[in-house]
Amino acid sequence: MYTREEINYMKTQQELILNEVILFDATREQVKNYINQLLQLNPWNIDKDVRVNILHQIESVLTSYQMNLVFSVEQVSSHQFQHLHFKTPTFKDANRVTSAYLSYNGNALLYNLSGIIERYLRIICRELDHATDISKGIYGIRKKVFDLIELPTTSDEWGALNLLTAIRNPIHNNGVYVNPSAGKADENFYYRNQAFVFVNHTPHKFATCENLNHIILDLVSLIKAINNHPIIRDKKLFIDQCLYL
Repeated sequence: MYTREEINYMKTQQELILNEVILFDATREQVKNYINQLLQLNPWNIDKDVRVNILHQIESVLTSYQMNLVFSVEQVSSHQFQHLHFKTPTFKDANRVTSAYLSYNGNALLYNLSGIIERYLRIICRELDHATDISKGIYGIRKKVFDLIELPTTSDEWGALNLLTAIRNPIHNNGVYVNPSAGKADENFYYRNQAFVFVNHTPHKFATCENLNHIILDLVSLIKAINNHPIIRDKKLFIDQCLYL
């Protein structure tokens, strides 16, 4: 049996996770609405056209993330799953599984979202400027895209990509930020009027549901700006040989 304090802790965690589900559900609905808007206005292939499929992929990543959050509320954060399948003997043992499950679910969201957006920016850059070598580093690719669509690097869309990269990269180092540049300095930038400081060789706490949600909203805003560019908008067919969802 758990103590009253431990039970209250689990209830609080479940409430926090449910609030996160509600937050991301509203964002997922915005993505779906934009997809429907595009398909009403354009005769694009609903399954394979890049201009729509990038949104389907983001929606699928969000859906998967939310499914895991709901499962966590129903089975994991209550410790039912751990007791049934792993026979965890104590609250601490069961809660360690809960923490790992939620942490790795967040890492999956970051990795999948980063992979989707990186490939997307590369093929967009190729369409906007056929002379660009899209095998180069992603920073130069996204800077080229922003220049071509005339979106400033002071925009929230640029800041979203900065933050996504900065919170994804430490996953390679077990959550500790390491600056890969020659100077090995701390990294700091502003995003949505907030300062983000990543201290070298130090864990960060910026992978919050609010920050992740802002990143996704601004990535959708970036996609809208790209879809409105004449070269992209006026293509009759825009297919890429990547994983389609």
